[in-house]
Amino acid sequence: NADYRDPVTLWATALTAVPDNWRARAQLGDGLADAARYDEALAHYDSVLQVAPSHGLVRISRARTLGAQGRYAAAVVDYRWFLDENLLMTDLRNSLGIVLERQGDLPGAIAEYRRALELRPSFRDARFNLAGALEVAGEPAAALGEYRALIAATPGFLPAQRRAARLSQELGDLAAALGYYRQALALAPEDATLHNNEGTALAGLGHYPEAAA
Repeated sequence: NADYRDPVTLWATALTAVPDNWRARAQLGDGLADAARYDEALAHYDSVLQVAPSHGLVRISRARTLGAQGRYAAAVVDYRWFLDENLLMTDLRNSLGIVLERQGDLPGAIAEYRRALELRPSFRDARFNLAGALEVAGEPAAALGEYRALIAATPGFLPAQRRAARLSQELGDLAAALGYYRQALALAPEDATLHNNEGTALAGLGHYPEAAA
């Protein structure tokens, strides 16, 4: 039956058959959240938590849904509740950092990204988010250091190459910027913006014929 390919239909049917099936209720919440039906999803998560307030996975699903709605303060409460008992969950620390940053709490976000990296130094997303938050916080040199660490660990990560190039250029290190633009162009050779920025860096270094090429 094609209807059962839809998780909302599948779990709603299961819940109709067995109304006290809390797993089905939680799964229906997830399906509704995936369909951007956030209020309905939250109603199902809340009904599970009324019966099982320590259900960690449902609380995390609720936190993510609240964040998707822009209800950041409530999402932070759920993330912190879970992390108080699960200190080593680096993915959730990164998620909490994202929510805190969207809420405007840059120091809190930076602290969470750093905690995630203390637990997992190779966590690319947390380091990239940390670098971006440091930029917003007005710490370009610190942000550039994080982008450099990312590039050293994952040379093929184009977003870090782009940002390292731009920041180096803004900080007046045109030679470093040129190097990053060229590394980025090796990954995205058809990118017109990168070519233009490379030309600007070349001109700034006095390499006018090459810049005009």
